[in-house]
Amino acid sequence: MPRDSKLKAGDIVQLKSGGPEMTIIELLDSAMVVCQWFSERPRECTFINDTLKLSAAKDPAQKAKEMRIKAGDMVKLKSGGPVMTASVVLDSKTICQWFDRKVMLHECAFTHDALDLEHEKEVGLELDEMSLNPGDVVQLKSGGPKMTVRVIENFKAVCQWFITYEMPYDEILYEGSFPCDALHGSAILQKMDQERLRTMEQKRLQEMEQERREAARTWRYDPEVDFDTH
Repeated sequence: MPRDSKLKAGDIVQLKSGGPEMTIIELLDSAMVVCQWFSERPRECTFINDTLKLSAAKDPAQKAKEMRIKAGDMVKLKSGGPVMTASVVLDSKTICQWFDRKVMLHECAFTHDALDLEHEKEVGLELDEMSLNPGDVVQLKSGGPKMTVRVIENFKAVCQWFITYEMPYDEILYEGSFPCDALHGSAILQKMDQERLRTMEQKRLQEMEQERREAARTWRYDPEVDFDTH
């Protein structure tokens, strides 16, 4: 990297010798930066500027855009990783929540510059359909298990859910607190389930049509075979 190039928070970088893409979250001084990246879980390390290079694939200069993150938004670390839900937005950082592939809940703080907004599919609902109540079945916007709202306090929903383990078999009850804005309510989940079923049915019909066309292409008429039964 040229000496006169300047790194800034939010830049996507790599170690010059290779490795994962990382997001700069803090400039310590003119010579060192703090980076974050995902490898099953968030990882963080301090690097000397001269050991890093800007990622050509995701140069922020080519992707610069103004955005304002708010609670409930779906976000992603610029250098990659899971889709997360912004649960609390502070002056300089956003606290995010997400479930991993083992359905374990994680929470971590990221600087605003380190995150990109992920646009979710619009689901048309009336305002009263989006309100949450104890007993509702909900889901974190970025994904995860379906949970039951136990109580709502100060615009936060305390939720409970079970995770089933196969070896040894066990069902463990978990509980967590989420901002109401970070959750999809029962009405949205119902619409999403209906849309998912429609998509699966369309895919099934397309596969059947494809199989029919392939069968028609492979069938060959044999003039020696007499189909006349009279």
